[in-house]
Amino acid sequence: MEERFETREDDKPDLRSEDERHRDAVNDWMRWRGYIGQLRSDQQFALFEVVRGRVEPVVDASLSRAGERFVGALRMLAVVVGERG
Repeated sequence: MEERFETREDDKPDLRSEDERHRDAVNDWMRWRGYIGQLRSDQQFALFEVVRGRVEPVVDASLSRAGERFVGALRMLAVVVGERG
């Protein structure tokens, strides 16, 4: 049986072209890089180590040291974004 495809009244289709979507994604990424760039280098390192999968933030259902550094860096990033946003 075929799956029925429906939209909701509050759905908003993305009418941007492929180029517009790409440009917006690049702009968003650069904005986030700017936020991250305001962190100390050790905080940036802590973020990217987890994001790139180089360290595990949780080990045996507990926050690892790398996870603690990651959470601390996320907290600082929230402060930076809150000040700029």
